[in-house]
Amino acid sequence: MLIIDDDDPIQAPDLASALLRKAAQTGATLGGMGLRGAVWDARRARLQRIEPAEGETAPVDYLAGNGAPLYAWAAIDSVGFFQDDLFFGFEDLDFGFRLRANGWDLLAAPMPSIHTVPDTGGAPSPWREYYKTRALLWILRKHGKPFAIGITLARSVLLGGAVKAVKARTPALFLARLQGGWDGLSGRLGVRRYNPSSNPPKSQTA
Repeated sequence: MLIIDDDDPIQAPDLASALLRKAAQTGATLGGMGLRGAVWDARRARLQRIEPAEGETAPVDYLAGNGAPLYAWAAIDSVGFFQDDLFFGFEDLDFGFRLRANGWDLLAAPMPSIHTVPDTGGAPSPWREYYKTRALLWILRKHGKPFAIGITLARSVLLGGAVKAVKARTPALFLARLQGGWDGLSGRLGVRRYNPSSNPPKSQTA
């Protein structure tokens, strides 16, 4: 199954076949392969992007949704599909953690000659900050990472939220991260505090 973001168009019509050919060269435990991935750095409580040379692959813990991840149906059947209540935010990270915990391999396989994955970012908005923060804290709690929870609360929610709010001159961004952190740790994925009524196009840099 190939995942393609609606706002990250594929640049080459043969991308899926290229990924399939590469996947066929791996073992039976391959759960997924994509153009962009990262490993979980437990010491720093953050994801570290892994970028092997074109033609090579590297093991990762997570495949980014904008990197056209290709998943094996056997892997999906064994762990279940994406946690839909996480949307918007990090549902692919939770999926990667579940796959890795069940013995499936994930591989990053960049193919810049046919598709360059852009670095994209949405415009700062309270609803983005809320849902992303809530999802991340919920995932860290679910997967038993108490050290990462403490670091994330200090670095991303308190310090990061304050800095972002000051730069954007929008205090609501800080409040959104605080609310997201509280709801994520409380396990309240069903709460709808914000309505993403407007989603401006992403800014992109190759």
